[in-house]
Amino acid sequence: MRKFGESDSDNSNEEVTSKQTKNTTPSNSEDTQSTEQSLSPRQQMEKESNQWANNQKHNPLIFILDKNFHDLPVESIPILRNKPVSRMPSLVFVKARLEMFFNENSPPSVHRDGVSLSKTFYMVNPDGNLENTQNYLVPLFSKFGFSRGVAGKLSPEKISSTFKIALMKNDLFIYCGHNAGEQYITREEIQKLLKCAVSLLMGCSSLLLEGNGDFDPSGPALSYLQSDCPATVGNLWVVTDKDLDTITYALLTKWLKSTSFSLLECIPHARTNCKLQYLNGAALVHYG
Repeated sequence: MRKFGESDSDNSNEEVTSKQTKNTTPSNSEDTQSTEQSLSPRQQMEKESNQWANNQKHNPLIFILDKNFHDLPVESIPILRNKPVSRMPSLVFVKARLEMFFNENSPPSVHRDGVSLSKTFYMVNPDGNLENTQNYLVPLFSKFGFSRGVAGKLSPEKISSTFKIALMKNDLFIYCGHNAGEQYITREEIQKLLKCAVSLLMGCSSLLLEGNGDFDPSGPALSYLQSDCPATVGNLWVVTDKDLDTITYALLTKWLKSTSFSLLECIPHARTNCKLQYLNGAALVHYG
C-alpha cells in the first residue's frame, strides 16, 4: 500500500539501489575463495603443508630408504621441506647411534658433547680449479674463526694424508671440492678409521649411493657411517658451484651463529638460500 505523495518511480529507484548495494558489497569469504581458486594445485599444497609445519614441533624424522628410493630427494616434497629429515641405511645403524648417545659410560664424543669450533678443519679447492669457490669461502671461514685448513692445489700425496688426519683429529671437517674426495681417500680407508669427524662433503654427487643390481647400494655415505661419523652432509647429484657455495655459507651461518639449532635443523634453511632451490637446493641431504 502506497503512502500519500509516494510515486512508483521512487519505489523502483529504492529497489534498484538496494539491489546494487547487495551485489557490490564483497564478503570476506568470497575474497578468500577467489584467492584460493587463483592458486595452482602445487601452490595450494605448499600453502597447506607450510601451515601444518608451522603448527608442529619440528622433531627429527629419519628415513630408511631402500635401493629404489635412495636417489630421490624425498626431503624436498612440500610436506617435509621445512622439517629436519635425516637418512640412515638400516634400523641397526639407528639403534647403535641411540645406544651411543644415551650411554653415560661411553667415552667423550661428538655424539653427546657436540662440535668444538676449535677442532674444525677445512679443505677447499684441492684440485686447484675452483678458484671462485676458494676466493668466496676461505675469507668467510676466517670470519667464522676457522684457523686450520688448506686451500688451493696440493700434491695428491699431501691431500691424501691431510684428508685422513683431518677426519681423525677433528670434530668438524669441511670439504669443498669435487665429489666426495674419493680420489684422495678410498672408502676402505674411511671405514677403518677409529674416529671420524662430522663431515660436510660439499661436492657434486658426494652422497649419491650407487646401485648394485639386486644387492644394496654402496657409496661414501655408508663408509662414513661405518667409521662412526656422527653426521655427513652432501649432495645427491651434480650442482652448480656458485649455488653450492651459497648453500655452504648459509648452512654454516645458521648453524654456528645459533645455539638453539642443530646441524640437521639448519639444512632446510640452507636449501632455500640459493637461486635454484628445487634443482641445486634439493640435492642437499643428511646422513646420520
